[in-house]
Amino acid sequence: MTEFVPDERHLHESLIFLFNLKKTSKEAHEMLEKAYRDQSMPEQVCAELFERFENGKFERGENREKIENTELLALLGDDSTLSVGRLAEMMNVTTEEVSVLICKIGRIQKEGVWVPEKLPKQMMANRKTICESLFTRQKKKSFLHRIKSFSVKNRDSIQNQQCCFKQCVKCERHKLKPFLPLRIVI
Repeated sequence: MTEFVPDERHLHESLIFLFNLKKTSKEAHEMLEKAYRDQSMPEQVCAELFERFENGKFERGENREKIENTELLALLGDDSTLSVGRLAEMMNVTTEEVSVLICKIGRIQKEGVWVPEKLPKQMMANRKTICESLFTRQKKKSFLHRIKSFSVKNRDSIQNQQCCFKQCVKCERHKLKPFLPLRIVI
């Protein structure tokens, strides 16, 4: 069984839980150390967070700005090949916030480029006409059918020639005279 590795958010929420149980920062740090050993946060960080909790600031990263759709759309308009990590770095927010906002504005990444999730009407019409033309082309005899019928005709003529070679006389069936053998590549 794999061991649970807590992330920063889980530890933060655990500290809020222990704060609500009226534990001190030192007691909370000892409990986290006992539970998570090396993966817990330092005692100084626990003390700083408890001070923030006492001041009523329970949210993580309150100093971060909220990002706007227009700002993200402007960045994507400038360079649609930017990754989520690079966008988050440019906007000074987390990658999770950028991912959520990208989903809200209806964009997906295809082959490294951000495109609208739903196609515009013009693109849908273009795809429809292309599909219809391909379908009508397919209704006609396909390219493979022509190759197949050509090979059947060639096979019949080669068999006729072999028949003439075997008899070495005038072939009654095909009304052909025998001819010198040539190499026939099939």
